[in-house]
Amino acid sequence: MRRDAGDRNTGETPHMALLGQFSANGGDPPGEWPDDQAVSLRLMGHELRTPLNAIIGFADIIADQLYGPAGDPRYVEHAQMIRQSGLRMLDVVSRLVELSRLEAGAADLHLRETPALEPVQDALESVAAAAEAAAVRLALEAPDGPVRLVCDPRGLSAALVNLLSNAIAFSPPGIAGGPQPEVRIRIARKDGRILFEIRDQGPGVPQDQLGRILRPFAQTQNALVRQTSGAGLGLPLTLRLCEAMGGELKLSSPAGSGLVAQIWMPAAD
Repeated sequence: MRRDAGDRNTGETPHMALLGQFSANGGDPPGEWPDDQAVSLRLMGHELRTPLNAIIGFADIIADQLYGPAGDPRYVEHAQMIRQSGLRMLDVVSRLVELSRLEAGAADLHLRETPALEPVQDALESVAAAAEAAAVRLALEAPDGPVRLVCDPRGLSAALVNLLSNAIAFSPPGIAGGPQPEVRIRIARKDGRILFEIRDQGPGVPQDQLGRILRPFAQTQNALVRQTSGAGLGLPLTLRLCEAMGGELKLSSPAGSGLVAQIWMPAAD
């Protein structure tokens, strides 16, 4: 079985960057929280991220021995562990605040006409290192002619990064320079909408679990035997991002064919 692994990133992710784009404004969708609550979410994110950034920064100083040798090499090893744990926690905090703001209708997404390849190329660049480390081949299938849609480019890129990261995480092990599993992203136009489809070759998800993994913190692997880490926020965040941009997220898992994730967005014309 599998579950959402979108939270495994270390370092600043598109979700951290996107968080800074969110703010309350008068043009938010119906059902938005009052301005003071939206501001409180922003302040909460700031209060949580500031000490985490300090911890990560001091861990960097020790791990990189900027002020001279640390002495016992275990200090460096432990500082590296603190840094990685801090980065992971920072990403989870950013996702939680971002998800809360999306659910509150307090996301200031800038919808505009965008070439479909723009957010796809950004997303592929973001996950290229992870794919190479996992010996997973990334493949892109796109129409020959121009395809344009209406979206927030950074928001769509973040959603695609979530799905691509999940697909890479649950792909079978590859061999550098040898056989490698494939994660394929396909762009297509159909019925006035633009499709972004990501297909992997992993174990897939049981049909009765597809709805569950779209709920925050839900996981389909037993917590004692799961092979990947994460809080289970990537797919719920992707769903909310798609909905906030007027799009739709669909998941399917044909028997023995991995997971197929589809983002449908309105075409520009």
